[in-house]
Amino acid sequence: PLPYPLPGSAAMLRRFGGEPAGAKTLIAALKRGAKALVFPGGAREVFKRKGEAYTLRWPSDSSALVRIAAKFNATIIPFAGVGGDEFFGNEAYALDTDDLLTMDNRVGEFLRNRTESLVSLVD
Repeated sequence: PLPYPLPGSAAMLRRFGGEPAGAKTLIAALKRGAKALVFPGGAREVFKRKGEAYTLRWPSDSSALVRIAAKFNATIIPFAGVGGDEFFGNEAYALDTDDLLTMDNRVGEFLRNRTESLVSLVD
């Protein structure tokens, strides 16, 4: 769930044309002929936890994305980023989401308050 609930994140994403994730938003974009960059695993896939390197964290019904693309004859182009798993998977370099959310200090409290009401489609 990080860093999207941090102050300023939503405004920054909107400035670059980002819209809230969801099927309705994707359908509306495709109806108007827009292109869409979709991360099926969302922030949960981007910010993996220790031990999750090189795994996909997609929703159990990820076929919905394919059905929507097919309905609008949209082309799906797979791509991948290299390096994130190496960085976040190394305990010497970074704290993962679980580490941050369980911190017994103001940082942990702040992050728990910002993320406790977020809905996750991915375990």
